Amino acid sequence: MRFPLKRLGYIVALAVIGSTVASAQSAPGADVQFKLRTGFELDSNPDNLKSRSLGFGLDFGFETSIGRFGAEFGFQYKPGDQYKSDVSTFPVKPGALPPSNAYSGDLRRNSLEGMTLRLSFEQPIAASPLSWRAGIQLGGAKFRHEYLGDLSPNATYTYEDTYNGALTKSTLSPSPFVGVSYRLGETSAIEFNILALSYSSINYVHVAGQGVDSTGHSITALDYTTEQKRVLPHLEIGYSFRF
Repeated sequence: MRFPLKRLGYIVALAVIGSTVASAQSAPGADVQFKLRTGFELDSNPDNLKSRSLGFGLDFGFETSIGRFGAEFGFQYKPGDQYKSDVSTFPVKPGALPPSNAYSGDLRRNSLEGMTLRLSFEQPIAASPLSWRAGIQLGGAKFRHEYLGDLSPNATYTYEDTYNGALTKSTLSPSPFVGVSYRLGETSAIEFNILALSYSSINYVHVAGQGVDSTGHSITALDYTTEQKRVLPHLEIGYSFRF
């Protein structure tokens, strides 16, 4: 999994903010926790995203007589693998020949990331170190779709379409979760969640054989994008540290 230094900087910044806020807060029952988790998709992904994901955040909680209410502000990242499209299935402008895989190439990559807000409730199970927890995640669902294509129907290059770009689709995408946590001590715990990750994917569709404009660039006026709503279950394993 690629994890750019920019996102690592988010983790460090959140940890510093958390320790600062925790040292300043004095309300009885209030606490601040830094959380780091990784997720594993429990089903095949239709968008060529990797099965793994990474998330982290600062959870601001308040203990009550019935349990702990929390609000976590964080970030989620789910990368994707590059894949090659079957260009023989692409739509074609009337009168044009369909593109051939032997003389064409269309490479794509998708990813999912974004800021998140997690609202949760946690309650101890009897006198054990276990607690059950449930809540909902909002955000973390900015879908990025990159594409690069060069199409031709035959060896004589009756036409040659070239195109490239990157599209994004952001949605609030409520994603419910439920799980358990196990206290390791006074300041740390391990969490196990099942998250129903929700997002909307997009796919760029090129209509082959549209020709070129006066500057020699391929025409893409007939091209369009499609959108699909997804809900994919993930098993999450996380670690929380209370400042």
